[in-house]
Amino acid sequence: MSLLRTVWAKHVQAEELNWTATLLESLYSAAGREYHTLEHIDHCLRLLDWKASMLPDINRAVVEIALIWHDAIYIPGDIYNEANSASLLRGICSVINGAMDGSLLDHAMTCIEATRHKHGGDFFGDTTVAAVLDIDLAILGVHQTAYNHYIAAIRKEYRHVSAEAWRVGRSNFLAQMLARPFIYTLEPMVQEFELSARSNMQHELTRLESRDPL
Repeated sequence: MSLLRTVWAKHVQAEELNWTATLLESLYSAAGREYHTLEHIDHCLRLLDWKASMLPDINRAVVEIALIWHDAIYIPGDIYNEANSASLLRGICSVINGAMDGSLLDHAMTCIEATRHKHGGDFFGDTTVAAVLDIDLAILGVHQTAYNHYIAAIRKEYRHVSAEAWRVGRSNFLAQMLARPFIYTLEPMVQEFELSARSNMQHELTRLESRDPL
């Protein structure tokens, strides 16, 4: 059983669990996905479980729901992925029994839409949103071998993009991230991942600029 299914079971009625979890699992297992998969979601949920006691000011239920659904809809390069994932969550909640509280759903949707990562980590001081963003970006701060696997998986998702277009687009992303005062917002995440994320991204950016392969 996927960790996604186990955690989602906390937020949905038992009679609604199987079909909703099966839908999610099928979406995350769709052809063409290499990084935005069940493995990514499970990694995010494990990291939340590990760090939760250090993040006392978050709404854990909101973070769990947002992490489960944030990449449900994923087409490489589509700027509407996050909005569409949030809309899918709302649509599912409109038809299941015992739909979650409206304010909780709205907060989860805000978190999902924020994973486009266009506003910086703090997202106007909302620590719950910040937790979702920090956890989603934790892959940037893993050890270099795992980071290289992440890069390779993302590149496979963009296999339809030419080498030069990939180099330019990925370089722009890395430069924008590195230009931020902080990549992560919440102190435990800064302490754990900030320096290694900057090292990983700078190393990748240097390779891209010199056109060196992995």
